[in-house]
Amino acid sequence: MLRRLHDGAHKGRVLRFLGEAGLLNKPAPVIDLKGADLREADLRGSVLPKVRLKGADLRGANLRGAVLDMAHLSGINLLPHNKENPEQWNQHNLKNVVWGEEDFRASGLTIADLSNASLSGARLCVACLGGADLRNAELSNADLRGALLSQADLRGANLSGANLDGAEGITNEELEQQARVLEGATMPNGQKYEDWLKSQDHAENG
Repeated sequence: MLRRLHDGAHKGRVLRFLGEAGLLNKPAPVIDLKGADLREADLRGSVLPKVRLKGADLRGANLRGAVLDMAHLSGINLLPHNKENPEQWNQHNLKNVVWGEEDFRASGLTIADLSNASLSGARLCVACLGGADLRNAELSNADLRGALLSQADLRGANLSGANLDGAEGITNEELEQQARVLEGATMPNGQKYEDWLKSQDHAENG
């Protein structure tokens, strides 16, 4: 049915209906959305906890304000729909989440499995990422201003150039311990990573 729908508004309404009917978030979902065609689906503000969207095509989808707590998102394609040669982007990430410069401002992704996700340039300001698994995630140049990162696992994450100004639930020190790369990042206290390192060295040397 989703393949027969050609506009995002109708796809969004179908998915919201299935979610509200409790057909998507059971241990053995009544409706299997594996590989579903959700291109350009309008899912703004949708509440879809524990939804299983493995391998779904969400290119061009609008998920602003969506709540995807504890979601299973492996293999999702969220590159912009008009991205040139999208297959080339996916070749090295077939088992991982592939996200382009998508807008997830104010989204809820608590306890979601986003390990190894490619989220370069993603707009995640004010997103709820508490407890999310972001190990080895590619978050270079991501907008994480004001994001909630309490208990998020960022071990091995690439945060080069990311903006974490005002991010809550995590300290500069914790980011330094967990992240693989922080060059050029803006830290939660508003300092550039390099400036913060200098201030730390100055404090230690008296």
